[in-house]
Amino acid sequence: MLFPQAMIRLVWFMPEGQMPASLELLSQTGVFHMVERYTLGNEQNFMPFKRSIQAEKHRQFHQAQQQFNAMLPDKPLLNYRFGELSAEASCPQGKIYRGDSYFLWVGDDSTPDLQARERIPTSLEVCKLTEQQRHLVLNSEGRVGGVDGWCVIDGWIPAVEIRRFNKLLQNEYFVLVPAEESGITFDKVPSLFKRPRLLDGFASLMGLYGTTAYREIDPTPILAIGFTLMFGMMFADMGQGLLLFLVGLTLYSQRVSLLKPQTQHVVGGVLVPVGLSAMFFGAMFGSVFAYEDKIPALLFAPTHNVLLYLSSAVLIGVCLICISMGLGLFNAWRSGRLKKVCWDNFGPVGLIFYIALIAFVLGAVVLDENGGWTWLGSLGLAIAVIGLAAMAAHNFSVMAKESLGLRLFASLLETYDFAMKFFVQTLSFVRIAAFTFAHFALSTAVIIAVNLFSDQPLLAWVTLIIGNLLITLIEGVLVSIQAIRLHFFELFSKFVSGGGVAFSPLAAASDS
Repeated sequence: MLFPQAMIRLVWFMPEGQMPASLELLSQTGVFHMVERYTLGNEQNFMPFKRSIQAEKHRQFHQAQQQFNAMLPDKPLLNYRFGELSAEASCPQGKIYRGDSYFLWVGDDSTPDLQARERIPTSLEVCKLTEQQRHLVLNSEGRVGGVDGWCVIDGWIPAVEIRRFNKLLQNEYFVLVPAEESGITFDKVPSLFKRPRLLDGFASLMGLYGTTAYREIDPTPILAIGFTLMFGMMFADMGQGLLLFLVGLTLYSQRVSLLKPQTQHVVGGVLVPVGLSAMFFGAMFGSVFAYEDKIPALLFAPTHNVLLYLSSAVLIGVCLICISMGLGLFNAWRSGRLKKVCWDNFGPVGLIFYIALIAFVLGAVVLDENGGWTWLGSLGLAIAVIGLAAMAAHNFSVMAKESLGLRLFASLLETYDFAMKFFVQTLSFVRIAAFTFAHFALSTAVIIAVNLFSDQPLLAWVTLIIGNLLITLIEGVLVSIQAIRLHFFELFSKFVSGGGVAFSPLAAASDS
């Protein structure tokens, strides 16, 4: 589930006249991804197919004209004329319908003859193409190659489909080559992930960031877990979480006429887990329907342990940043780019520098008996200084052709940026605690408003219900934005390129 399906390059050679039927056959498999631009031979000439399709349109138009004329009386009150305009002709005055280049004219006997403006198709040989074949041919122009009278259809299929295609094309001329041996760079190979349906909602969220490249680990499960936990921490309330859960369950399991089925499924698939997470952390922190004193906290109340909760948020950020950089190195190794990312900000040097900084901070906080740094802090500081110096030397060396002053200034600036990114991105996770406190502050404001109407129970209940609904709506949106931001900018930027190609099966007109 974490890795994309292995891809096989399919190259199929066929006579030119067989191309429409071949495209239709591939579309019916539902697992053939056609290249965006032809890569073999010369670009296939599609003019004969276009002329045949146009000739078929002429035939259908004049057949419809004859059927319409057959329904008219011998002496109609008005004259009717059908016609097709040439590119340079103007539409006749009085026409009442025009589709593409066709028109239907209605007038009386005084209207001048329009025959000169009509273009009657010549007797072209009509290629017998189905509607699906016409759609596929017109949408495949520029994507099919040609070699000495042969068409070349090039694309990708999942490796698990090899046996099926060997049987399907057993009497044809074709080649199947693994993506790793195809000579095509991995950034042009489509990515296809096999995910459980429960992750469809988070897969849609992941689509906002971009397409995961082939040979990269799928970040969708990571987003599902991280987003759910972060949302629950920032939106910790058993009652409001229950509302989100019930809404999500309704959208996921029942049909709502106001939403498209796919949209409903996606939204419901996200609301159900985040609602459960909010309920869980609400129980941990003792919050239910904006009240913080109705149930005991199973863990602790963040408002009573501010420093502890802030430290926990930063610790979460430190762990996630380290994991993200480790996944980035893993993806670079799988894609054969490990040497290229060696001196990137979040490459091997960056990971060692960050871990050394963490060791230094821990050593500075955890003091030995004499009140000095522990060996961990000293070792961390030494490694961090060496890593910083190595990065500065690298930045200085890459500008060998520039003047000495410019090289020194650029090296200093780049090294400063290298170090500050870790500091800023680590502190960015403080927003988890900040929005938790903001959520509790809004809840407190609602309870204060409810208490103002303590002598009017009906108004108090209305205030409580409306307040909880507003918090659920407004705070839910804000918390979602913050959770997405932390993943996209602080985590995924370290191991997801976002420049991959999504696997898109060739589809006929009825499937699109």
